[in-house]
Amino acid sequence: MKKLAVVSSIILSVSILLGGALSHAADMDYDLYFRTPVGTNGSGGKHIPLSNPGSRGNEFRLGNETAYGEASFTGHALRGKAKSDPFFNANLTFAYDPAMNSQYNDTSATGDRTYVVQAFVKGGNIDNQRFSYWAGKRFYRDADIFMNDFFYFANMRGNGGGIEDIQLSNGTLSAAWLQYSDRTLTSSTIGLPAKQALDLRWKDFTFATDEKLMFWLAQANTAPGTGATSTGAAVDFQAESGTAAGVRWTHSEGQSTNNLAFVYGTSIMENFELDNTAYAVTGANVSKKNRWRLVNNYNTELNAKWAFNAAAIIETADNGQSSNSKSHWYSVGIRPLYYFSDHFHLATGIGYSLVGADSEVSTTTGTKPGDRSLMRITVAPQVAIGKGFYKRPVIRTFVTYTSWNDANKDLGNTESLVAKLNAGGNRAMNNKDSAVQFGVEGEIWF
Repeated sequence: MKKLAVVSSIILSVSILLGGALSHAADMDYDLYFRTPVGTNGSGGKHIPLSNPGSRGNEFRLGNETAYGEASFTGHALRGKAKSDPFFNANLTFAYDPAMNSQYNDTSATGDRTYVVQAFVKGGNIDNQRFSYWAGKRFYRDADIFMNDFFYFANMRGNGGGIEDIQLSNGTLSAAWLQYSDRTLTSSTIGLPAKQALDLRWKDFTFATDEKLMFWLAQANTAPGTGATSTGAAVDFQAESGTAAGVRWTHSEGQSTNNLAFVYGTSIMENFELDNTAYAVTGANVSKKNRWRLVNNYNTELNAKWAFNAAAIIETADNGQSSNSKSHWYSVGIRPLYYFSDHFHLATGIGYSLVGADSEVSTTTGTKPGDRSLMRITVAPQVAIGKGFYKRPVIRTFVTYTSWNDANKDLGNTESLVAKLNAGGNRAMNNKDSAVQFGVEGEIWF
């Protein structure tokens, strides 16, 4: 009955928010993505996602994923025959986050969850003006590293509105106002504390054949006030501002693309994203925070037999404290794909991650644990709809080996991998420094 209720609410929401577009199939488009991994760990229990705490996304995700799905619907109130014609549409995306424990009543500690993750209206090319307007909730983001499921550049997903694709003499300009609010504080003197951000993007600046640049700038502000935490503790927060800026260089040649990006962020934009730090606690030195990130991401269909995605990440940060404020994250990985035939492939993944923070201390030894490392190797034979790194659907089996060093094994360091697992009620990796896991997975998008 719970599943039926979820499906019914989705259908009803689509019908209402898209203005009855379901009754006019020609006026609605849809997109679907989902993955369904089912696996077991070396102890005989359910598959356990293993990531290096302090890293971003899901490093070397092959063989390390949880189930997830998205269904997107676009209802067209006005659609012309050409791209330059005036248009208006409504966009609605549902995300499904199943626990994958059982078929019915598939619950976990956090429940079997369904969300509305996009709900926005977009229109453009009005009165021969070659740009568009939008407002609502949206995945407002740019490039990602596929094998890490990591949007590393201009990831400002959230709520707001803006103008897109204003034609310039070289490239296009987009501007948006975005907002993230924090509901964890009660009795706030300003209502829900919120981060307000102005986001500017200059895309497709072409300076040579197959060479493009994208420039990104985000300026954010928060307001001062007072409030209380869920436990009743008083919180005083101050006005704060922060900036994130970056450039991404794209080189394309044949079936190969290389992206090299650099971003730098300060204060409340230190993490380069919208949904963080809606209020700056007085005395927390938020204004001193900063972070920089360098990413190189390469994708290629090398020849008739090989394709791969490779990426390297260097990131350093300062949390603004007077001592032990530095941290870093280094990551390198490759995901090759070998074609036995059009439909039978062998996907593999190899990656190494290193995270360190001056603030980490082990109660086990009373000393700093040093850098925490994680290494993963995955082998995944698969059957696919056709050749191509991004061809879907695929159905694969996988065997993955993950290992970590003593610093990530230390229960006395609350930031270690094994300590994080214990905090979540999982003791399967206690006293271990490696794990072999295996399973099956289906993945599709269209």
